[in-house]
Amino acid sequence: WYGKVASSSVVLLGSVAIGLFGLFVAVFLAPILSAPALERLVRARERALGVPTPPDIGLLREFVSGLRAALLGTAIALPLLLALTLLELFMPPAALVTAPLKFMIVALSLAWSLIDYPLTLRGIGVRARFRLLRGRALRPVLAFGATFAVLFWLPCCGLALIGIGVVAATELVGRLGASDPEWRAALEGSADQASTATPS
Repeated sequence: WYGKVASSSVVLLGSVAIGLFGLFVAVFLAPILSAPALERLVRARERALGVPTPPDIGLLREFVSGLRAALLGTAIALPLLLALTLLELFMPPAALVTAPLKFMIVALSLAWSLIDYPLTLRGIGVRARFRLLRGRALRPVLAFGATFAVLFWLPCCGLALIGIGVVAATELVGRLGASDPEWRAALEGSADQASTATPS
């Protein structure tokens, strides 16, 4: 019976590992493969808000934008989360501090990935985004990311709600542009560049 238990355990653990790996791949690839559809949602929401929309960036750049958003968010968040997890392993009482920090990192990473779509369409680069997020916008962006981090934690909601997340991110960018002078200047500057680049 030892052999039967061992073989059954190996099959069970292998199935769980394959399932978790498949889920991770699906969650990682969903924003990339759906980038064209998500950016059309961004444009539709911008038109509804009365925001000038920049010219079409093309299918290839849409896929590259989705890939960049996923890779950049992962590259920033993963080492920090790994370091905090190792700290918890060696110093279990530190979990009182590291657990909230890990949630904040996940929330900011998720917000960064969702806001990437409306900002990429406007040609706002990475450095400009870091500069914008250092200001008064950090708190609403963190609250936005925390809300979707909780929702995305529910089974299958990460894939089902990604379109809603992108539309909400577009709404958030529009409101920040209306209330924060720094965001307004960045969005108006990108709109001016788009209008000069578009043939009349």
